[in-house]
Amino acid sequence: MMDFRFKSPLKAVLMRRLAFEAFVAGRRFDFAEIWSEHLPAARHELGLPPHEYSESAMTALLSGLLKRPVQLRQHGDGVRPVDAWAGQWRLHRVPPHDEVRRLSLNPAVRKEMFGSAGHRRWTMVFRDTALPKLTVITGPLDSVKKACDGLCGVYVMRRARLYIGHSTNLGARFLSHLSAGEPQWTVAVAPASSDDKVDDDVLRVAETLLTSLWGEVALLANAKSPSNIPRSEHLQQGVLLAKAAAAAVHWLKRHDADLGLPALEIPFIHWRVPGWPACYLEPQETPIVRDHGEWPKSGWDLIFASGDEEEDDPDLPDAYEWGIDLTGLAHRGIIDEAEHQAASAAGREAVEALPEEARSYERYRAGCAACARVLGPKWKMRKEDAGEEDDWDLS
Repeated sequence: MMDFRFKSPLKAVLMRRLAFEAFVAGRRFDFAEIWSEHLPAARHELGLPPHEYSESAMTALLSGLLKRPVQLRQHGDGVRPVDAWAGQWRLHRVPPHDEVRRLSLNPAVRKEMFGSAGHRRWTMVFRDTALPKLTVITGPLDSVKKACDGLCGVYVMRRARLYIGHSTNLGARFLSHLSAGEPQWTVAVAPASSDDKVDDDVLRVAETLLTSLWGEVALLANAKSPSNIPRSEHLQQGVLLAKAAAAAVHWLKRHDADLGLPALEIPFIHWRVPGWPACYLEPQETPIVRDHGEWPKSGWDLIFASGDEEEDDPDLPDAYEWGIDLTGLAHRGIIDEAEHQAASAAGREAVEALPEEARSYERYRAGCAACARVLGPKWKMRKEDAGEEDDWDLS
């Protein structure tokens, strides 16, 4: 069975967009369109700035999707995702990340109310008339449980990873979470209107889409892959609720300090790209769309002539990104200042000793090796929070 999860958020978003174009919009596309439209749009979704990929970098990225494992296949004169993507309705309907962040920038928020037991509560209206008005509650889990008694909705909870759930009675649902202890934070989101009870199938769709959305960029405790396609009315209502709920969490994350809340830290996927994940939380400009004619060669000849070379893959680490990991160890208190300086000096010396023609990944590997010699087992701890192996094949 195909695993639709990726270590690279960029590849996850790109493949999801291509699957929508192929199996929902019913469009055909080729490498030129992927390069000129869909890849810039995927970067924009994640908050990454426009980037001019070289021919070899594009070759490496696309050959990865064609070979490790196969995600794309030839389709006439163009290309399309493999058939396993056709039934993934949960991925076809994921709200785009940039739309969610845009909605979170300026919602109308009613003056907060302080709960008697420490929870905080807001009413949110987003500047999209299709989205529901929301009641948003956060605080200590026991207090949130009491405030949510009888409410139906969805929730996001942070322990080591994100846990996303739903219930027609959130208060009763939170009772089962109390035995695991206090999470780092909990956000409950419920439609503010009390006129109609939200159908459980709508809540299930919203939970599924939130899981798919956050699963592209963060570490999850409960990734789900439901196979049953929901009824159209449940699907549409669930999409709108998921989009509004995700925007509410973004708004709280952006303003947690101003609101006097504990930091809503999100366990983002460890991804060696400059600016990540800070760029994901910031608004950005309109993406650059290139002329299709700029794709330099016949796509299939270029891809399959490339073999398995990955040296210019845009997901590979930069020459000095070992320094980012080193700084992270220092910030977490795993190494002291003397160890930080010693490892940094050893890394720089190792990188600068390489010949000028050495590639970025070779410099990165030399820096990592030098840090490992100085720090020993502590160097391996740089990946523990991300829960990933120490590699750079992020396909």
